[in-house]
Amino acid sequence: MDRVIKAVIASAFVSSAVLSQPTPPQILISPGTPTSTDIVRITVNTFTPCYVSLPTDGITTAITGSTIQITAILTCTNLTTPPPPLSFSRDVGPLPPGTYQVQYSANTSASPPGLLATITFQVISVAAAIPTLHTYAVILLMILVTLIGLKIKHRQHYAFRKHTTIPH
Repeated sequence: MDRVIKAVIASAFVSSAVLSQPTPPQILISPGTPTSTDIVRITVNTFTPCYVSLPTDGITTAITGSTIQITAILTCTNLTTPPPPLSFSRDVGPLPPGTYQVQYSANTSASPPGLLATITFQVISVAAAIPTLHTYAVILLMILVTLIGLKIKHRQHYAFRKHTTIPH
C-alpha cells in the first residue's frame, strides 16, 4: 500500500512538472512542398506570453547557404493577464532547389539566447514550361500548310501540262 501511495505522489509530481513546461515553438512552412518558383512563408508560433522588445520589428531573418536563421528579441512576462502567445511569419522565397533548415532562436528577458526550434524542408525544382501554340495558331498553321501543299501540287500539274503535248 505504501508503494502505491508513493507511486501516485511521484506520478502527480512528474505530471505537474511536465504540465508546467512551456510548449516548444512550432515552425510551419507554406506551401507544404514548395517549388523553386514559390514564395516560401515561414510561420513561428511561440506559445509563450512574450512580445517583441524593440519598437521596430525585433525579428531578423538571415539566409546563409541552406540555413535560414530567424532570431527574435522578446520580453516575456508573468503578469496575471499576459499578452497572447506570439506568432509571426516571414517570406523567404523563392529559394533554389535543395534541403533547407530553419532555426528559430530568441533572446528573451526570461532566458539566455538559445536555439528554440528547428525544422527541415525540401524545395523541389520546377521543370521549364514547354512552349506551345494557341489553338487558333495551330489551325492557322494547318491552313497555311494546306495552301502551300495545294500551290505546290498546282505548279507540278501546270509543269506537267506544259511539257506534255496533246495531239490534235
